[in-house]
Amino acid sequence: EMDSAQNNSPHQILITNVSSYLGRHLAQKLLENNQIVFGVAKEAFSSPILSHQNFTLLELDAAQPLPEYLPNFNVIYDLDAIDANLNNAYAQFTHISPSLQNFINTANNKKVKLFIALPIRTNPEFVEYLSAKEIQGEIALRLIGDIYGPQLEIHKKTNNPFLNLIAQAYLT
Repeated sequence: EMDSAQNNSPHQILITNVSSYLGRHLAQKLLENNQIVFGVAKEAFSSPILSHQNFTLLELDAAQPLPEYLPNFNVIYDLDAIDANLNNAYAQFTHISPSLQNFINTANNKKVKLFIALPIRTNPEFVEYLSAKEIQGEIALRLIGDIYGPQLEIHKKTNNPFLNLIAQAYLT
């Protein structure tokens, strides 16, 4: 979805929740395509991406404006909404998280492509609200159901009832 044909230089990409299954695999694919990837993790994780020369793990509060020392990102993948803690807020459309509002502002001010992954249970009014946002950059919303794959860690307790059911069946 990036215009690499027009510009042969790699894109600078930020991925939130890079420690998630989806975040790790998205980062890996982007790195395989010679992109420069910055990631923000919610928890400690182990992955080959951590040692890749084009990957930088950041420690920052995404609810705050991005620090000046960071590059101007071409693309931001906001995967934070997949987190079970925000599922209920987005299902009920009670608020926009400060980090999402910050990324919308960044996309607006710097003409960044912003991809927002939302849980499939997201309130349709919330999707309409985000779709109606007028921003200078591009915004793309993706509704995502429960994610499972062959390299997903199922040995630990999560906030995802679907994964907990798979883990329970696997471990018994």
